[in-house]
Amino acid sequence: MRKNKWTRILAAGMSLALVFSLAACQQKTEEEHQKTGETGEQREASGADGADKEPITLTWGMQVADAPGGDGTHPENEVINMIREKTGIQIEIITYDLDKFNMLAAGGDLPDIIEIVTGNNIVNNLISSEQIIPLEDLLDQYGENIRENIPDVLQQVKMTRGGGEHIYYLPTNITGISEIPEKNGYVDLKARYDIYKEIGSPEIVTEDDYLDVLKQMQDYQREKTGDDAIYALSSWTDSGTWPYIISYPFAQGYKDDLTNHSMDLETGEIESNFMEEDSVLWKAVRFFNKAYQLGIFDPDGLTQKNAQYIEKINNGKLLTTGNLTQPNPELCGEEAIMVNLPGTAFPCVAGVYGMPYPFGFDTAGARAISTNCQYPDRAMELLNWLDSPEGARLVVNGIQGEDWDYIDGVPQLIGDMLDSYKSGSGVSADYRDNRTARKLGYNYMYSGNNVVVSEDGYPMDLATTEQFLCEMATTAEKAFAQDFDPLFSYPGQVYDKWVKEGIVSTVTSDLGIKRASFGPPLSDEAGEKEDEASNYFLSNISKLIMARSEEDFNNEKALMIEKFREIGLEECDREAEQSREESFRVYEEIFGQ
Repeated sequence: MRKNKWTRILAAGMSLALVFSLAACQQKTEEEHQKTGETGEQREASGADGADKEPITLTWGMQVADAPGGDGTHPENEVINMIREKTGIQIEIITYDLDKFNMLAAGGDLPDIIEIVTGNNIVNNLISSEQIIPLEDLLDQYGENIRENIPDVLQQVKMTRGGGEHIYYLPTNITGISEIPEKNGYVDLKARYDIYKEIGSPEIVTEDDYLDVLKQMQDYQREKTGDDAIYALSSWTDSGTWPYIISYPFAQGYKDDLTNHSMDLETGEIESNFMEEDSVLWKAVRFFNKAYQLGIFDPDGLTQKNAQYIEKINNGKLLTTGNLTQPNPELCGEEAIMVNLPGTAFPCVAGVYGMPYPFGFDTAGARAISTNCQYPDRAMELLNWLDSPEGARLVVNGIQGEDWDYIDGVPQLIGDMLDSYKSGSGVSADYRDNRTARKLGYNYMYSGNNVVVSEDGYPMDLATTEQFLCEMATTAEKAFAQDFDPLFSYPGQVYDKWVKEGIVSTVTSDLGIKRASFGPPLSDEAGEKEDEASNYFLSNISKLIMARSEEDFNNEKALMIEKFREIGLEECDREAEQSREESFRVYEEIFGQ
């Protein structure tokens, strides 16, 4: 009998608003297979021929932001049709947010395949209530590509959540360090460089300098436009603690880890966000508080949703971003761009050479097969095919012959897909709508861009080569880059220069993350306490951000820390530290590092 433990609303951790590589692909011709050296045997192993498979339908649960059209309103599209042709499986998309996911789980109504909503205890609950199945036997029989692509990841999942015996989920967004600078780094603190230039490019040495420059930018833009609703900094409410544990901490060289902890990306050491008075989280909240005291924090940030936050960036009413959103050039000007401003206010530019996620996002966005699935073997065949070069190219780049093709032996984007990048919008919302919403949450349908390897030697995502990034650089990207070197074309090259000159740092090794990823997860009891603390923090964040002085801020912080002590976070922190020590021990035992 299935047991349910879904009696509380879990606090969401990392927003999945971020989507990096999008769209679809088509079957290769025999000439192209010969060109890339792919044999018929390899094609058969990839599960590419679905013609002789019994047609079935599988439901696939996705978070709303990752579903067709960005809202689940386009369940039929050409990618889904191509997957059906290749595998014999019709995918029926079911969308949910955290609340709906919890409701489906509570009723035992999860789809056949699920994208797991973020939240550390969700997987524990899914496992203990027997709502997802162990995958190791299915991987042995039908998961050859996955076994080959992510062996260390599967071992990590087994050691942490599976008691050393079982693999209950398959992480996504598995990435590593690249030699090629990324287009614009990763999520940290980025601001409108075009406005920064217009106010004279003032020197930024300290964090207070940065805030003062933001105020100058806000004042200038308000006077220029006559719009007093323009703010330098803002936040949003429907992504849990994301606005406070991501952008500022990432600019300090940290990442979110476990529940309510942050990890030093170089060392793998963790700190308690809530209980350590000088934690990077408290520094982040104080940063927002300073902005409020300067009159540059948007008061809507305490009530608005992420969609409103993004809209304000698009239309120029917000001058910084804590995610990857860019201003609309048609509304804000062709040189409008959000980038890391020059200076030493923040020591780190996140993800200059790619953000290392050697084990993906762990449980967040991971794929699992529910006990409701009547065809678990076919579900694993589908997941395995999506981890083949053919499947991954399909879900990343578009329909072959329409969105990408081989030109002189080189796979390249073409057609409307290429035009969309040329327009400066990437795979834009308009493109998705006009092309029958081909965009899905593809980052959450396969293991990751650089773990699926093609014999043609090119990455799955054809928009990630340096040549492509240079050729497709927008007017705004070039304007920023060429202020630092006339030969540059895009922001990542500037960040690369800063790193090599020692002006800023960036993560260049994933060893810290690897060493920190083999410890046991927090217990259910600790997870419940952490969830309670997160909810309390979010319910009272306005008292901190709107504090009228540093003294008031510190008083409110002290009250919150005392509340966290009453909840029992000190014991949770001891458990987290024990998990980290065990992780280091297990990693050294397995890998000898």
